[in-house]
Amino acid sequence: MAKQQPARRGKGRGRAATSAKTRKQTSRRASALAALRGRFRHGFGRHAQDVWGVLLVVGGILLGLAAFGLAGPFGSLIDSGLRLLFGVWALVVPVVLVILGITLILSTPHREQGRLAAGFGVTFVASLALFHLMTGSVSLASSLELVKERGGAVGSLIAFPLRRVIGFWGTLVVLVAFIMLGVLLLTRTTLREVGSVVAAGGRRLAASLRRRRERRAAVPVV
Repeated sequence: MAKQQPARRGKGRGRAATSAKTRKQTSRRASALAALRGRFRHGFGRHAQDVWGVLLVVGGILLGLAAFGLAGPFGSLIDSGLRLLFGVWALVVPVVLVILGITLILSTPHREQGRLAAGFGVTFVASLALFHLMTGSVSLASSLELVKERGGAVGSLIAFPLRRVIGFWGTLVVLVAFIMLGVLLLTRTTLREVGSVVAAGGRRLAASLRRRRERRAAVPVV
């Protein structure tokens, strides 16, 4: 037993060293990406946001052309990959990219990009999974062609396991909640603000109905 303890300690030290190396590599990659972003911003200056916006718009237009077979063989390859990932929702990807690009060009620098990207991403993925849920929740293992005709691989990987775990109605509630969250991020509103707007609309509707009843009651019966 005394001979086995050093070996175990050696294994533990080896695992600790491996995890430390992995952490160092991850931190180096993150710092390299940060440095690349800094160089990009420093190189283009205040035009960096315009450059990203133009790239997104051009990419969205090219993907839209590829969806109709007008972007050559490379476009057809990209379109087939998008259809595998997102199914029918692949037609929405060019529109999303163009909207994001125009928003980057028109918005104030370094303020709205992250929120808009997160809002579009959450809304897109949740609606994609919801579409796949409503059209049958086909798994990747059952039929790849049916998956392409619905929500793609992304929709299947989200909707199918959720339906197996929490059922159809539970999955519906979760996905609708995420869609609402994405819309709130896009519109920069909170649930409290939405509640106040709905309450104000309810009060106005009740007041208008009350006025109509009073007018009808004031009319003399002949």
